[in-house]
Amino acid sequence: AAFAFAKLRFRLRETLFYAYLFVMLLPYQLMGVGQYMAMYSLKLLDNPLALILPEIFAPFSVFFLRQYMLAIPDGVLEAASLDGASTLQQYARVALPMSRPALVACGLLAAAKCWNMIEQPVLLLETLGKYPLSLYLHAMMGGRAPVFYASCVLALLPMALLFLLYGDDLMEGIAQTEEG
Repeated sequence: AAFAFAKLRFRLRETLFYAYLFVMLLPYQLMGVGQYMAMYSLKLLDNPLALILPEIFAPFSVFFLRQYMLAIPDGVLEAASLDGASTLQQYARVALPMSRPALVACGLLAAAKCWNMIEQPVLLLETLGKYPLSLYLHAMMGGRAPVFYASCVLALLPMALLFLLYGDDLMEGIAQTEEG
């Protein structure tokens, strides 16, 4: 979607883009019923994919990647076209590899969002064992303080490790998006 909004010319492109962005302004409580119905019809309730799939099409990621892809020179895509590349090949062989820092940044931000989900798991998952750690931390608050604080530090470690491993890509993706 980001590539289409950035590089393809079609009728109502801007209108569709702003309609897509409008969804970003809506609170989850408003979107939750529709998401529940969609996951029910796809038979994905009580499946971790019910939390992952909506994040693939998240409006923020599309907005972020579109801004990054606007900075890709049209000449590069035209050169690929002259070499016989279709639009899909231009996307897969040119735009995606050039967008690696932005893709890493989107992936990290989406992972952090999923890691901290509260409402979505309660709505879409039935088995307590499939809940994310963020819901278990809330249950530990009533216990002893040292156990709670230790649990918070342990819950932080996977995301901290991801940011340590890919932090440079994250910063590069954000910096280049701001320049574009």
